[in-house]
Amino acid sequence: MIKLFRNFKKRKTDTKNANVEFDNTLRDLYNDFFSRINTKKWEKFVDKSTVDFGLEGTSGKLLDFLLDNHNLPYEVWILLDKHFKWSTESEKLSRAFSKTFIQFVLSNINKKYRLRYDLFKENINGSYDDFIELYYKACSELENKNLYMCEKSILKAEEIFPEHPDLIILEGRYYSQINDIEKSLEKLSYVISLDNEDLEAHLYRAHVYMRRSAGCSWRQLSWRRGFYRHHSVTVFKAKQLEYGKSKLQNPGSH
Repeated sequence: MIKLFRNFKKRKTDTKNANVEFDNTLRDLYNDFFSRINTKKWEKFVDKSTVDFGLEGTSGKLLDFLLDNHNLPYEVWILLDKHFKWSTESEKLSRAFSKTFIQFVLSNINKKYRLRYDLFKENINGSYDDFIELYYKACSELENKNLYMCEKSILKAEEIFPEHPDLIILEGRYYSQINDIEKSLEKLSYVISLDNEDLEAHLYRAHVYMRRSAGCSWRQLSWRRGFYRHHSVTVFKAKQLEYGKSKLQNPGSH
């Protein structure tokens, strides 16, 4: 009887130690930003955790953590979904977590949020998480046509890391919304000068070229970003569109 009690107590202690190790390892992984965006480190963590807690146990513990710590790149969300099948278990998960949170998880898996974490550099002037929150706040304000608040968030994000290409693209979109077409083209062209294969910058610049040549407002354009993405427009096609529109604008320059 004493032996059984000791074995039970040992198992209880082992479980407690495993939980503490899980929490500490996960916290350390997340708090080190460049470890956080490293899929190999997440793969190693998940493999170890599923041995200790099983797939369902690890899934629940991870989701609990992600409620308050959710700034992860798309590649990590996809890796986690590959292991835990969150995208196919959403109805079941919504009974354990809020539907809003599960929808947020699915949105990340479906790449609604497109900030490229791999373009961050070390030693930025502030917190990576503050920048990420400001970036997405600016995106939301832009979508809701709240241009004043969008500009405020962009300016605050610029104080932290003004060189991030996605922030500069967002600035280009903002300038287009306030009808400063030339400033919009300047921002988008700058990103393309850094990386000629940047699809996002090419697509947005194609929109702006079309708007300038058509002389209409952004909302009047029938070609939208979603249309391009839905039809898998490549960088090459975006360049073709830009070339054609700039040629219409300046017929003697080509």
